[in-house]
Amino acid sequence: MASDRLRRRRRPLDPDVVAGLEAALGTPAGGDPELLARVKAKLIASIAEERKQASHVTLRADDGRWETLAPGLTRKLLYERDGVVSALLRLAPGVVVPGHVHPVDEECLVLEGSLCIGAELVLRAGDFHVGRRGVPHADASTTEGALVYLRGAG
Repeated sequence: MASDRLRRRRRPLDPDVVAGLEAALGTPAGGDPELLARVKAKLIASIAEERKQASHVTLRADDGRWETLAPGLTRKLLYERDGVVSALLRLAPGVVVPGHVHPVDEECLVLEGSLCIGAELVLRAGDFHVGRRGVPHADASTTEGALVYLRGAG
């Protein structure tokens, strides 16, 4: 009974893994060598992927590429995981990003220039702003241009 509950809570094993484990446990000689080699390769790949996700990530200033989102608006994706991205956003003078609602909190740090949100809020280099999940905000614009770091929904 307890083992049934554990099986339901955990992600099911790949059928090849199950077959390989059954073969290894049920056969004194260790089972089919090709099947065992596939099982071993899948387990090693799974362990490598977990280690990769647990390791640190470094992106040098010259790494990555800038993509154009709209005229005068470019983005450099720095990191993405579970639907949340970290990115640099470069806005040319005069660019307006229409107001919108965020599905998750969005963090914004102005690195260069200035960014206006609506008619009253002006963010300058070093200023930090959080756009709250589900709360609409006004257009974001810049007269002099801006470079901002954003972390939020992809």
